[in-house]
Amino acid sequence: MHSPATNFASHERTIRNLITKAYDQCKRLIEYAASAPEVPIYRLTDGQYVEVARLRRGAFRAVIPVGLTVETFTPFSAMCKEMPEIAPILGRYSFISMSVDDLFVLNRFLPTTGELLHYLEVRQAAAGIPRAFIFDEIEHLGSYITKNRFDMDWAEQLKTVDRLAWDSFGEIVDRHFEADRWLNEAVPRQSFPDGLNPILAALDKLRPRGWLAFDAYIRNLGDDGRNDLVKFLGELLPTLSQFPARRILYGNDQPLQIWLCRAGSEPPPKKVLYQGQVASLYASGTSVKVLTLSYSPQGEIVAVGCEVVGPPTILQMNYLELLAEVEKQKERVLFTKDTPEK
Repeated sequence: MHSPATNFASHERTIRNLITKAYDQCKRLIEYAASAPEVPIYRLTDGQYVEVARLRRGAFRAVIPVGLTVETFTPFSAMCKEMPEIAPILGRYSFISMSVDDLFVLNRFLPTTGELLHYLEVRQAAAGIPRAFIFDEIEHLGSYITKNRFDMDWAEQLKTVDRLAWDSFGEIVDRHFEADRWLNEAVPRQSFPDGLNPILAALDKLRPRGWLAFDAYIRNLGDDGRNDLVKFLGELLPTLSQFPARRILYGNDQPLQIWLCRAGSEPPPKKVLYQGQVASLYASGTSVKVLTLSYSPQGEIVAVGCEVVGPPTILQMNYLELLAEVEKQKERVLFTKDTPEK
């Protein structure tokens, strides 16, 4: 690769080729996965292609194409979305270009699977917003730590300006590595109320099927949403000494139903389905995430359940009963709030 100081045109051309080749590889795979309900993938073994697995694109909640390079292409990587060759794959999956060095930093600042994947989802959303610029991956990381859903800030600010550039958000990352403090100092991270940290930790530890969607739901909340959710969970938790299980519905557009239970007193699947469908009707037919948290006598979360319940059909035998239950529950709704927030 030529030095940009001696031959900038060649330097730029080489980087453009490397980024577009990585993009093309991602595009081929994703388009192949979308070509049929299920597609095989192969490994080349002794000159023969041997099928090793099958992919169903519909089975993936998120698809994040990433071009990972050995060298750092700052600021080309951060601005590659402005290249005409780089368009959202299948019209919806924006491409991210980053280096291995970037990944090392992300791994240090976002140590859990939920944190890293939520950041990549936010980063992908930002990559899909044209006319908004930021210098490098460290600036993206700093924006995430400081603002959380900074892509939503971008979208809001672009309503009043033609182009947008952010800087200085990476200082929170740079300061961490000053002198030798980073060897012993905790990294800067987003703040969560004490009441949410045990839930996020239990999701990461126990990992029931579908847990990442629930982890992302909580991380999408802004400070007000996180504090409000903790407030009402805090009011219900102490009542488990009188009741085996309590239930709360949070949110209108993207509702989350939470069951707080004594360990061993979890609601049976039929009850989860019933109350989930009631919540769906209450939320105008939106699918409802149902999170079940089981607590030991010492107050620790020992089991987690994650379900998604869709709306009932009008042909169900108990449809009218569900509608009546919706009206009954409207009289004692504790809390609803739209989510996600900035």
